[in-house]
Amino acid sequence: MHVISLLKIRTFAVWEVRREDEFSPLKNGSGSKDTAATCRQDLMLQHIRWLKEAGADLPSDVNQQIESTENTCEISPLISYAGEV
Repeated sequence: MHVISLLKIRTFAVWEVRREDEFSPLKNGSGSKDTAATCRQDLMLQHIRWLKEAGADLPSDVNQQIESTENTCEISPLISYAGEV
């Protein structure tokens, strides 16, 4: 659907959101950008941001640890859907 198609609707809303919280494209195979691995990494970095915003005491290099290794940081959607405490 294109934005022009939306203009035919009587009422609609647009939300401005942080890109890193709402969008991580998955369109390529391994070895390039926008892959399953980069989507997983983006999700883990989002969860780290949530933990920091909630006051968690994390190592100062936690982002680099996630980016460079197989370490994981995941918050179950049963616990928090959007970083709420």
